[in-house]
Amino acid sequence: MSDKLTIKQRADALAERAADAYSADNYTEAGWRGCALMLLKRGCDEQEAEEILRSKYTRWACDHSAKPYGRNNGNDLARYLDLQEGRTAKQIGRSLIETGN
Repeated sequence: MSDKLTIKQRADALAERAADAYSADNYTEAGWRGCALMLLKRGCDEQEAEEILRSKYTRWACDHSAKPYGRNNGNDLARYLDLQEGRTAKQIGRSLIETGN
């Protein structure tokens, strides 16, 4: 058995680490894991992805969703990130790390 984790296993661990983030409860449990998976698939490393999960981007994504509180998922965050004037998730995550926000 390999000690390499799959991207899904990494995303699950990331979502669990960031489960105390401000907006985590505005997502379903599977939706929060979906956010982590989407960020990793979009090229974020784990630190960049965690910065986004802990940032206001997750709240703003919910604000732009028509879903009721607690029902958001990775697609909602992906749609919101796609509105960020050509900045990739990786660039957003890196910027959050560099500015401490």
